[in-house]
Amino acid sequence: MLGGFVKRIPRRRAIDLGTGSGVHAILASDHSATVVGADVSPRAIAFSNFNAALNEKSNIDFVASDLFDSIDGTCDLLVCNPPYAPDTAAKASDNFWSGGIEGTELLRRVVEALPTRLDADGTAYINALFPNPPGTKIRDHFDAWLEGNLTEWDVLDHTWPVPGYQDLFSEQPFQGDMSAWRFGVVSMRRSRIGRGWWKEVAGNGLFFREDGSCSVIADHDAYESPAGIS
Repeated sequence: MLGGFVKRIPRRRAIDLGTGSGVHAILASDHSATVVGADVSPRAIAFSNFNAALNEKSNIDFVASDLFDSIDGTCDLLVCNPPYAPDTAAKASDNFWSGGIEGTELLRRVVEALPTRLDADGTAYINALFPNPPGTKIRDHFDAWLEGNLTEWDVLDHTWPVPGYQDLFSEQPFQGDMSAWRFGVVSMRRSRIGRGWWKEVAGNGLFFREDGSCSVIADHDAYESPAGIS
């Protein structure tokens, strides 16, 4: 889904956080001059390097890094699929699913870094579970993480409710109210006019074709006119 949602236009530098197998870095390498794939797991970096060699990609640099910690500079394409499950038995990034006790520790760090790590003309695509407490929305947390400056961003919210989310990995899965939880892709870019917007694009059934491929591209330009903004 994350691979399908990214708008594949020429980019100068892409960063793939939580690269895992390296698949999103490899996809980005086809339309980006350079790519950095980062993962905290040495095993993931080994797999990523193998997959890049298998696909004959020479413009990707895979680095062991806790999110941005070992990466210098900025990018004009950011893709990220961080561990996101609330887990009281494991710290965030101790495994491939734990996002910490609340599930948002890594997600929060990524969003907080956007103002300094994403170029003015860049776009970020974040695929995650959004374990919102009851009565809250994704935009509430993003606004807090951006220090009240969410209105500086254009945001496409391609997520859907998952009140029956099942955590099959954590030793102590979350047992509380999941009525506000959502899953999917949130994509962001800086507002072109200085007055941002948040567009909820509903309907998970519309995201996929019968063969399982993604039928949607998160294209901010398609919603730039006032008629396209919620």
